[in-house]
Amino acid sequence: MQFDSPHFTGSSFNLECDNSIAQQSALQAIKNLGAVGKAWPVRKVKAQRSLPHDGSTNLEVPRANSPLGHFSDVASHSPNLVTRESIPDTLSTHVETGIDRLHAEGITGKGIRIAVVDSSFDTSVPGLRGTTVGYTKDIITGGSVVGDNCSYHGTHVLGIVGAKGGESVYGVNGAAYDATYELYRIQPCGADAAQTDDLIAAFLEAGKRGVDVITCSYGGDNAFPEEPWAVVATRIERNGTFVSLSNGNSPSGTGPFTGFGAGMALDVMAVGATYNTITPCLQWHGTMTSGGKESPLSFTAGSRVGFPSTSLTVWSPFKSNKTADGSCNQVAADMAPPADPANTILLIERSSCWVDQDGVTLAASPRYNFTYVMKHMFTTPDSSPKPCPWFSDGDTESIKGVISISNAVGVSMIAELAKGGNVTVTLPSNAVDGKVALTSINNTEAGGQLTYYSSWGPSFDGRSRPTLIAPGHNILSTFPSYLGNWGVIGGTSMSTPLVAGVAALVKQTHPEWDGAQIQAAMALTAKPIKFNTRQRSDYYGQNRDFLAPIIAQGAGFVDAWASVHTATLTNTTALNFNDTTHRPSHLDFTLTNTGPDTLSYALRHTGAASGYVMNTTGGALYDLTTGDAQPIYAEIKISPASLSLEPGKSATVSVSIAAEPAMAEAAKRISYFGGYVTIEVTSSSNGNSNHSSLSLPYTGFGGDLASLPMINRDQTYAVGYDAAKQSTGDRLPAGRAFECRYQASASPPCTFPADGLSPGLVLSLVTQTRNLTIDLVDKTTQKSVLLPGGVYTSGSNNPWDGSGYHAWDGSDRNRTFVPAGEYVWKVTALKLNADSGVFEKDWDVWESESWGLRYAADSTGGLPAGKV
Repeated sequence: MQFDSPHFTGSSFNLECDNSIAQQSALQAIKNLGAVGKAWPVRKVKAQRSLPHDGSTNLEVPRANSPLGHFSDVASHSPNLVTRESIPDTLSTHVETGIDRLHAEGITGKGIRIAVVDSSFDTSVPGLRGTTVGYTKDIITGGSVVGDNCSYHGTHVLGIVGAKGGESVYGVNGAAYDATYELYRIQPCGADAAQTDDLIAAFLEAGKRGVDVITCSYGGDNAFPEEPWAVVATRIERNGTFVSLSNGNSPSGTGPFTGFGAGMALDVMAVGATYNTITPCLQWHGTMTSGGKESPLSFTAGSRVGFPSTSLTVWSPFKSNKTADGSCNQVAADMAPPADPANTILLIERSSCWVDQDGVTLAASPRYNFTYVMKHMFTTPDSSPKPCPWFSDGDTESIKGVISISNAVGVSMIAELAKGGNVTVTLPSNAVDGKVALTSINNTEAGGQLTYYSSWGPSFDGRSRPTLIAPGHNILSTFPSYLGNWGVIGGTSMSTPLVAGVAALVKQTHPEWDGAQIQAAMALTAKPIKFNTRQRSDYYGQNRDFLAPIIAQGAGFVDAWASVHTATLTNTTALNFNDTTHRPSHLDFTLTNTGPDTLSYALRHTGAASGYVMNTTGGALYDLTTGDAQPIYAEIKISPASLSLEPGKSATVSVSIAAEPAMAEAAKRISYFGGYVTIEVTSSSNGNSNHSSLSLPYTGFGGDLASLPMINRDQTYAVGYDAAKQSTGDRLPAGRAFECRYQASASPPCTFPADGLSPGLVLSLVTQTRNLTIDLVDKTTQKSVLLPGGVYTSGSNNPWDGSGYHAWDGSDRNRTFVPAGEYVWKVTALKLNADSGVFEKDWDVWESESWGLRYAADSTGGLPAGKV
């Protein structure tokens, strides 16, 4: 691709590299070219949709094109199909955010242009048939067709912000249903992710076309504002467009520094997710026969619903022992494969991982050849409501159909199989035959609270993240026709377009406001929420009687009605006080009265929860805390504490940290803290007094962030690397020798015929770093043999990519020859908040045990004399 835009100039291209190590060598060579200003790897970014408890937290699995069932008669399956004009907006996510009140006032996004950047879009379905689409662009092919039968994610996202269609099935409509939409397809069929250059192309096109709002629910592992997609998003936002991005779904639990992706960009809106106050349950209907008795079977359809008209025999690995350590369960050796796999359906618990005797995922196993999968829900606490079966993805392309069923039904099927019985199911392949019906359950336990996967901030440069939070879990919206037109999924993928819709409603009311002013209005009017301890599970946690940390919720829960109607703006969405060592004496913000009346302001402090960054329980030295929070607060000074502003006037308010929260281990573990400058606003008009409450979040850290370790020494060690399998083995014993057969013109120059293992290391970081170097150091001289720059370097433009390993095969540094000898790996990482990198204290340094390098006698191709 060629990029020629005021926001970004450059190009992207593909190199056929054998592996990630060769790619890094090529990237380094490109960076050294005189004509290149900066160079980055093209990275994958994934839809931030959550599939709880099945190891697919932020994974969008594509499906092949297939002629599955479409609706021929919408009314036949939707008895509650009504025209939009005949009912008020009752969608739970709209009621809890105040969007319904704006719709009642006629504020529906009319005249606003919104770009949706996502996988693909089926605009033929009820709810989207009447959505105004003004422009489409397939970034992959360059054409204008943005629909396919490969993905449901984009269709679901579009429905959240723009569903209209002249009908409101199940009460679903978009937050800004009268806006005009531009649709950009950025994920090809057969891929599990999009690429950053495609996202950049989409953003640049939308920016060039002058849209008012851009929303994108994708995220990747880059987390610095210098990352190219983040740079583009920031520049477009600063040009006036409102940009809504996901703050990320954390796959390993929440806590400090779990946010990632372009949501960490400067100035953009980074969105976290809360639970829907209503849990919609969209159930299909088939039949099952167990113990000779036929009964109805309710289920949730998955991403593939291509079932035959005949019955399927249920097969389950019930004889096998489940592991207790969290690793995958292996099918027992005496569990015979099904006699007729084409007419068999695999039954497993959706929270479990199953593999065959060879370690291959059971659903993809060539030993068993399953075509259909049925997942039953996991066991939940007795005190919790039993969940509706969740949407499931297809495990592999070979799977033609996948469904989810309740825990009780799944357990009863397994019990029948365990006693030698036979269980069969008959499943519809389209929603009409499935007689789809919707039921709703009040989420009294977690509704409106943060989800267990909604990533926390701060950004790695210490800024408050997320900007705010919005409903994102258990969201009912449009689905492609091949999946029945409607579906329930969740994630920050779902909260991000809702916030974009709110921004459109604000823009419609205040067309003179730019993206920054809209952000300020939304952040200032958001409502802080209380903390809950659901940081790893939907069903285990407690609601607490204190406010959640700022790095978890940002400004708080979006309030659309207040965002539109506020007469007060600030020039920022948060105050970032950094750590004790680097803290400014004060930070200022500007209050502006945009309304017609004189406004009086009273400012005070409201504390939010504090916690520690580092976890030291059980002797841990390199673990970040997970969802830790305590009702301990900082003290701040606000000056002035009260003021009055005439219409159109502004004033500066100064805020300083008077005292950090009393966290005894702050110097060692680093504390995080924060709260709100609460702003009580009073106006008098026509003899009437009106009052509203606004809040501006602030964050800070106790201790010195530069004291945090960057390298996890418990999980960093020298290894042997198997290039054929691209995998690493166990830790190397000290003094392990590697013998290279050297061929200068070969790729790679070194092979290791003895066991196929080359010298390598596994590297784990505590957090990302702006500067990382891996050196190959001579044990005797303590000098790097591949200066300058080591065997691997990375910066904030190209952070350590999470592959977890590096290995030497003779290709590093443009095939620089390494003499036989004894070596150690040396890793050097710049610490967070390091002042300049010129001092030794700014760096975290680790060295491995030594290992030996030898050359085989039959080495050829220019081996320097005497080097064998």
